[in-house]
Amino acid sequence: MQRLENELGSKYAEDINKAMAEGHIDEHLNDMIENQQIDLVDQNNNLVLQKQITHLTNIDEANEHETPSNTRGLESPDAHKLDRANLEVHEKRYSELQGKVVDYVRKNSLLADAKTLKVLQDD
Repeated sequence: MQRLENELGSKYAEDINKAMAEGHIDEHLNDMIENQQIDLVDQNNNLVLQKQITHLTNIDEANEHETPSNTRGLESPDAHKLDRANLEVHEKRYSELQGKVVDYVRKNSLLADAKTLKVLQDD
C-alpha cells in the first residue's frame, strides 16, 4: 500500500485504502495468492500466506485419504506480526494490481484531478 501511495501520490492514500478494503480487487488478489505471485513476508523473510495454504492443502489431502493427521491447524499469525509483514508481489502482477487501483481511484475519488490520475515515476 505504501508503494502505491508513493507512486500515485499521498493525497490518494484514502482512496487506495478503500480500493483495497472494499473488495474491489479481491478476485485479482485471490488469483495472485493461488498462483504464488503475492505473499506476506514476515520479519524473518518467511512467506506467511503460502505457509497457511500449504498446511491447509496437507490437511485436505490427509482427510481425503482418511489418514490420521494433526488437523488442529497452523496457528495464524497475530496482528502484531502482520503489522510488520511486507507484501511481496511479482512485478508483472503488481502492474496489473496497480492498474486496478488506479481505475478505482479515477472512478471513485472525490478529488477533482483524480480523473486524470497518472502514476508518478520514481527517479
